[in-house]
Amino acid sequence: MPSAPVFGPEVTVYLGLGANVGDRVAALLAAARELETGGDLQSVHLSSLYETDAVGPVPQGRFLNAVIGGRTALSPFELLDRTETIERRLGRLEKGTAGPRPLDVDILLYGDAQLRSCRLTLPHPEVEHREFVLAPLTELAPALHLPDGRSVAELHARLAGTQGVNHYECPEWPGADLSRRR
Repeated sequence: MPSAPVFGPEVTVYLGLGANVGDRVAALLAAARELETGGDLQSVHLSSLYETDAVGPVPQGRFLNAVIGGRTALSPFELLDRTETIERRLGRLEKGTAGPRPLDVDILLYGDAQLRSCRLTLPHPEVEHREFVLAPLTELAPALHLPDGRSVAELHARLAGTQGVNHYECPEWPGADLSRRR
């Protein structure tokens, strides 16, 4: 039986940000800033924005997506609690729905942690299947590997151009180093 994961004092994490209701850019930026200014993430970096059709059975508007990376001292469940608090504060009513949402924050990777619980699976179970995750993740960390050793860049190369993911230009989006652009 594998032992329970041990989480160190600080770990590199990557979170997926998405929104398809209201001012999508403002929602993503507010979430990123709250994660940084709340002390949840340090050394924060943001990918560019990407626009894509919604995934799933519910017809809805297009999503804007980005990935935020940084270091955290929070445990995976503390980070999950924090992201859910931010989602609620910024208008998310229900977690787990496939419908339209003003903000979605998913923990994609938490260091090399592999975890399965009723609340959280790490890495996120859909990372390898979603170009809207792999494109910004590869942009931020092109040499990154999943805990099982697979290259994020290679996974992205296999999906590139197959899911309607487009780079989204936005002059208000700080990109790269959030802490240097206020």
